[in-house]
Amino acid sequence: MRNFTQHSGGFHHIQQNCECVQPCSENVFETAYSAAAWPAKNFIIGVECPAVIDIANDSRACTEYYRKNTAYIEIYYEQLNFETLRETAGYSIVNLFSDFGGNIGLWIGFSIITMMEIVELVCEICYYLVYRRPMQVARRKQQRNKVLLRRRFRAHTDSSSMSSRAADRSMTTESSLNFKSTDYNLPRC
Repeated sequence: MRNFTQHSGGFHHIQQNCECVQPCSENVFETAYSAAAWPAKNFIIGVECPAVIDIANDSRACTEYYRKNTAYIEIYYEQLNFETLRETAGYSIVNLFSDFGGNIGLWIGFSIITMMEIVELVCEICYYLVYRRPMQVARRKQQRNKVLLRRRFRAHTDSSSMSSRAADRSMTTESSLNFKSTDYNLPRC
């Protein structure tokens, strides 16, 4: 990436067709630095000091020599864990077919249920028009005829005397209880 940006003139010249792919494997180590004087003042190097030949066994001079000319480097892992980043497909072909099949089944189910409900609605409308409606019309007609006959009968009884009126009323209540369509030439249902 550094090479690409140096040759192209900076980050603002990066174009959409950049072919910089992510590496398949990458190790990244984060570093931390700490320093201390070594060797410490109370550190004993040993009997022989091979670095200082002219001063025999002078530990102070040997310690000073090591302090100026050597470095004690200790490398260790700061944390003993690692992180793995994997790139996988978010939507696999199996999920695609599964969702597609589920949606197809859902819509087929909706369409079959809807068709059956439409057939049921048509059947109920036909039943109402063919059977229920004519029966209701016939019942209304029969009730109108009953009301008209009662009015005629009452009008006839009003013209008679009071004594016959009482007798007629008792007969009317009895006859209304035992009313038959054949008595007055009414159509049968």
